[in-house]
Amino acid sequence: MENYTNNERGLTLVELLAVIAISSVIILLILNVHVFGQKQYKEQSTKAEQLYDVSYVAKIITKEIRKSISAETDGSKILILNKNLSDEIIFKEEDNQIFMNAKQLVRGQVNFTEVGGKIAITIKSKERNDATGKVETKEIETEIYMR
Repeated sequence: MENYTNNERGLTLVELLAVIAISSVIILLILNVHVFGQKQYKEQSTKAEQLYDVSYVAKIITKEIRKSISAETDGSKILILNKNLSDEIIFKEEDNQIFMNAKQLVRGQVNFTEVGGKIAITIKSKERNDATGKVETKEIETEIYMR
């Protein structure tokens, strides 16, 4: 009997339970950090994509106005005449979407204001963040001076 109690090659049930408990706490911490990182990545990707979309539309409108010989606006849309007078480009907003000659560019709102020799453009995009459920607004304003 004395020979049996001195045998220390195995694990006791208490030791095994302690290892399982410590391992599960460590795994839960690692998973928590991973899930948090994924959530942040998704939020940042959505914000970056939304800002890129708004910047893209502003860049297109600015480029077309600078190439044009004239531009007229009534606030909700702008008519741009290019060098060959038959080529017209119309940027407008309908149903919270921005269009260029009936081609949808991006979801958002655009406002054109003509004052003196300049055109002020304000572009807003509202997107619902899937991760948080909040509606986020990105806005870009620019002014273009007509030559």
